[in-house]
Parts: sequence; C-alpha cells; structure tokens
Amino acid sequence: MKNQLLKKRGAGLSIGMGLTISAMLFSASANAQIIYTDVNPDVSINTNGGVYALDLNNDGITDFNITYATTMFAGQTNKFIRITPLGANKVGNDLSYPYPSALLPNTLIDASSFSWLSTANQSLISRIWFQVPRTGAWIWQNRGNWNGASNKYVPLQLSHNSQKFYGWARLDAATNAVSFTVKDYAYNSIPNQPIRAGETSCATPTVNLTQSGSLSFCNGDSVTFTANGTGYQYQWKRNGVNIAGATAKTYVAKTAGIYKCKVTNSCGSKTSGTRTVTVPCRTTEDNVVQIGEQLSVYPNPATDQLNLDFPFTEGDAIITVLNSLGQTLLKQNVTSADEAIQVNVQDLQEGLYFITVQNGERALNARFLKK
Repeated sequence: MKNQLLKKRGAGLSIGMGLTISAMLFSASANAQIIYTDVNPDVSINTNGGVYALDLNNDGITDFNITYATTMFAGQTNKFIRITPLGANKVGNDLSYPYPSALLPNTLIDASSFSWLSTANQSLISRIWFQVPRTGAWIWQNRGNWNGASNKYVPLQLSHNSQKFYGWARLDAATNAVSFTVKDYAYNSIPNQPIRAGETSCATPTVNLTQSGSLSFCNGDSVTFTANGTGYQYQWKRNGVNIAGATAKTYVAKTAGIYKCKVTNSCGSKTSGTRTVTVPCRTTEDNVVQIGEQLSVYPNPATDQLNLDFPFTEGDAIITVLNSLGQTLLKQNVTSADEAIQVNVQDLQEGLYFITVQNGERALNARFLKK
C-alpha cells in the first residue's frame, strides 16, 4: 500500500471545447527524494480535444499537456496523441529519432541519455493518411514510438528556478492512436539527479570495494576492483582524479596509485574507501629488476599527516619535501624497520608540494596538496 501523504482534487482533465471535469483523485507520496504520484483511478481519454494536464511536481501549475486530437485530411480522420511541454520544460526523445521515447522500466533518465526537446505538440503517436511520394498512393502510417504501447514511460525534464529535474510519466497508447491512458508519474526532487523509469523511491547509495588479487605486482600484471553496493552509476578515480571511461562496476588496475570509486543513484552519491596499488618491479627478458616507478601518498590533499606507500628494500631512505620552487622544506630519514611511513606536514602552508624518497640508487617521486 502506498503512503498517502497528499490527496487532492484538481482540474487535471479537460475534454473538447475547454470542458473541464474535476473528477480525478490522485495521491502523492515522498519516498526519500522521489516524489511519486499515483493517478487513481487511471485517466483514459479518447475524445477529440481531450487533454490531460500533467502537473509533475504537484505545485498547481501544469507542466505538460497530453492531448488526443483528430483532424480531417483528404477525406480521412487523422488521429494524434501529443505531449506538449509548457514553459521551459522538455520531453526526452531518442537521440537518433525525433519522437518522444517509450521507455521500459528501469531505464536511466538523466541529462545525457536523451535529446531533450521543448518543441510544442510532440507526437507520441500519430496515425495519418499519407500520400506516398512518386507513386501518389494513399496509405495509413503510424509515426512515433507509442503505437500500441502499454505501461511504457515517457522521460520528462522539469525546469524550475533555472534548475533541471528529471522524471517520468507511465502511459498506455492504444494501437492506431485511438486513445491514451495516464497511470502515474514521478520526479526526482534533487536537481540534476537521475531517476529510473518507474522508480518510486530510493535510498542513499552504499559502496564497498573488493579486489581479485594482490595490490602489489610486477609491471604487466593487474588487479580487478569491484564496487559492491546500491549505486547504478560508477566513476573510478586514481589519485583523486577521474579515470576517463572507467564507469563500469569493475575496474582493472594496471598502474600504481590510490584507487576509489564514486557510485551514484537517484538519492545521491557515495565514494568508497581506497585501495593502494604498487608496482615494485618490471619484467625484462632475463630477470626481474626492482624499480620504483611511482610513489603513492595519501590522503591527498593532506592536512596533518601524509602517508607514504612504497616497496621498501634494504637500507636507509631519505624523504624530502620541496615546494614548487624546488626549495627543501622537510627532510626525514627512515629505515627498513619502519612499518608505517608518515611525514608531518601540519606546518606547511596550503599549496602544491613535491616529495621524493631516495633509497639507494632508486628515487621515487610524487606530488601532493596541503590544505
């Protein structure tokens, strides 16, 4: 049973010549930030000039008009089911097709998934008497994605105070555009956040990283990370920077660095903990040569303590912190007996710094920010 938070009677339906029927009873419920409205009972329109006034955010202002209309042409009755965005609102169209999309459940609705158009009178489906070029023959033609569609979702973009909100409306459109039915609708009340077609509630995402193997390996090997949780959009980061194209649930790490994943769902985003990958050796034709290709430092930006993660061989190492002019600000000696290498950067001013670790003939380098 839905949570009945709001009940309202409104002039949501008009038929022909501006005649208004105040007979629609609907309920709206807020689940986290998804605002869902159940049209109860469903509203069906099959009369010429019938309009369903869709108020997506229930503020008393119509955002979209869904209309059934007929026209006469060449002695035949053409039929149309159209959705008209009002104001700065828009309807989602297939990227390669100029008609409103008819979505399956769970399809992601966001800024980049569709071509968002504000053109008035967009046809969900039109059945028109059409003359074929060249031959001159007359045929019936159905145009649009909604011919005979049942329980499909039209993607909607609501503009309010210069902000964009994404939502959907669930409709039926009868074959040959003879009627349509409005069943329910919803939108995400947080601007620019996605929503899935048919989604009526959401919860703050969770994320936990798992790995397929060791975090330390030779050049040419890898480790696979998996972001387990409740998000459905993923962005992997290395050393705090987005990895281009790394937007799947899993990521194969081949280079040294500090990895984490930001996951997003309709309720927001959450970033995982980190995993530090080291690549202490590279393979040659004859043997394995120990090198230090990259120094991992964290947290980055740092506030008080900067942690260093690198493969430590025998002998002492010298840690040096330099500013952007190359001036030495800190110097610290460590031995192989040190289990956790930390550098106190509390007294440094905010800015960009460089850190080096000299261990025998090997030098490791990294940059970090002090905040």
